[in-house]
Amino acid sequence: MKKFFLLIGILLIFIISCSDTNASYEVEMSGEEINWPFESIDNGKFTVLFKNSAPNNFQMTLGYLGQQIIPNKDQKDFCPLIESIKNGTVPGEVTIFTQINLVSEPNVPNKNDHPNFVSYSLPKGSYLVLTDNFDKCNNDYYVTFDVKTMDAFNKE
Repeated sequence: MKKFFLLIGILLIFIISCSDTNASYEVEMSGEEINWPFESIDNGKFTVLFKNSAPNNFQMTLGYLGQQIIPNKDQKDFCPLIESIKNGTVPGEVTIFTQINLVSEPNVPNKNDHPNFVSYSLPKGSYLVLTDNFDKCNNDYYVTFDVKTMDAFNKE
């Protein structure tokens, strides 16, 4: 009987621990370029390991552009918006979700407890990822992406 309950307990732990799978991404960033892995994603629940290849630390910002998916984002110039954010004024159409000081890879003290590892649960909408390490903005200093559903918040 004890073996039966032990087997059931182990089976339950295995099922619970393996039931919620998240997408995980590694994003190479320097002060001048962001190699973002996707333009859109269905579920806003994912983790990112930001790899800062620049010699110094810099700040990365995630901005929420609203719940409506913005069409043709790749043809839109977000530089005036980004320069405004860099100068300390956040326009009304943007909500800043996170600002993270990305530690340069050679300065990471423990790779197993990486300070640039972030977990997100994002609602549906369009997003802007940008760095503050530029003098004059161009489209290499930011990326945009969409979260298509509210699945990150659905309870099963």
